[in-house]
Amino acid sequence: MKITSFNVKGKNNTVKITLTGKNTNDFWSELEDYIRQNEKFFRDSSFLIDGLPIDFDDSPKKYIEDTYGLSIRLNGGTTNQMQNYLTSSNTTYYHLKTIRSGQRFFYAGDVVVMGNVNSGGEILASGSITITKSVGGLVHAGYNGNKKSFIVAEKLMSPQLRIGDYVSNGDIISERAFISINNEEMVISGFEDANMKGD
Repeated sequence: MKITSFNVKGKNNTVKITLTGKNTNDFWSELEDYIRQNEKFFRDSSFLIDGLPIDFDDSPKKYIEDTYGLSIRLNGGTTNQMQNYLTSSNTTYYHLKTIRSGQRFFYAGDVVVMGNVNSGGEILASGSITITKSVGGLVHAGYNGNKKSFIVAEKLMSPQLRIGDYVSNGDIISERAFISINNEEMVISGFEDANMKGD
């Protein structure tokens, strides 16, 4: 079997899989074929997968674990942990000005705001949102229900934050914040406090 989507290394009953391609559907299909052909060899082994995007669909992972009785770890942690890099398959837009009171912008994809989102201003994206300065207005990532999206901001000054259908509670003042959905709750972490483990 010729493998095109990943590399394999093994050590101490751990099989490390490193993605070499971008198509996760090809990856899961090839990985299952590889495991099925070597099922006896991999019995009692665990797998560590390196290189999956943060927003990947984990249903193939669960299927392989259940079917073959294997343990598959990602980046030495879980899919909910923040990595030291973030990836996305969305188009990324750059909004080059501060969003002022009364202004409202929609983006189909991810967006980086190169400025502030002032009180009374609104930015909505179907993907994730990064704000390079302060946020006092409304920021809604994943407005189409995408709870895998996230918000990154240099400074939060009592904004209204939303991810998918989740809404932040109360006034929030924080610096260097990473906001995501974890265990059905909106979680706000400082960059240093977030679990930024690599693969």
